[in-house]
Amino acid sequence: MWQFFVVLVVVFSLLFSGCVEAPGPFSHASVAESPPAPLDGLSPTPSPSLTPVPTLTPKPTPATISTPSPTINSTPTLTPTTTSTPTPTYTPTPTPTPSHTPTPTPTPTATPVSSSTQSGVYISDLDLANEWVQIANSGTSPVTMTGWKITDNSTKYKYYFSEFTLLQGATVTLYTCNGGDTGTELYWGYKISVWNNDGDTAWLYDADGSLVDRMDK
Repeated sequence: MWQFFVVLVVVFSLLFSGCVEAPGPFSHASVAESPPAPLDGLSPTPSPSLTPVPTLTPKPTPATISTPSPTINSTPTLTPTTTSTPTPTYTPTPTPTPSHTPTPTPTPTATPVSSSTQSGVYISDLDLANEWVQIANSGTSPVTMTGWKITDNSTKYKYYFSEFTLLQGATVTLYTCNGGDTGTELYWGYKISVWNNDGDTAWLYDADGSLVDRMDK
C-alpha cells in the first residue's frame, strides 16, 4: 500500500516540475502552479490590505468676513437753551398834568423911527397893575398925534389916537378903562385888563406906522 502512495508522490512531483507530460487528458492541459508550500509548517503571512487613502475634501475657503467698522457716535450738537428774558413789569407812567404854557407873544416888527421922535415924543411910564401908560413931549413944539397908535406886546390890543395934539413939555396918560378924554387924560374903553402884570411891553407908532418908542415893564 505504501508503495502506491510513493508512486503518487513521484508522479505529482514530476507533474509539478514540468518534466513529464501528464498522460491522457492532462497532456494538453495547463497545470496551474500551486502556491509554494509553507516552510516549516508556517502559515503564509497574508499581505496586508491597503487601506484606501480617503480623498481629502478641500476645506472650503472661509468667506471673507468683513469686520464691520465701528460706528463712531458723533458728538451730539448741543442746542443752546434759550434763556427767556423776563418780561419787565409795566409800571404805568403817571400822565403829567400839563402846565399852562403861555402863548408866545409875537414881537412887533420894528419899523424905522419916525422923525417925530426928534421932536421929543416918547413913552415916559407904564403901570401894569393900574392899567395905564404915559406919553411925554420933551420937544420945543407941539406934536399932532392923530392916527398914532399904542399896542401891548401881543398886539392884540390897539389904541388909535383920534384928533389929538400933545403940547411941548406936556404929558398925556392913556387909561385902559372907560372915561372922558381931556388934554392930559385919554381912555381906552376896555372893561378888562390889557397889560400883563407879570410883564409886558408898550409900543408907540406914528401915523405912518413907524416905531416911535417902546417901554418894557
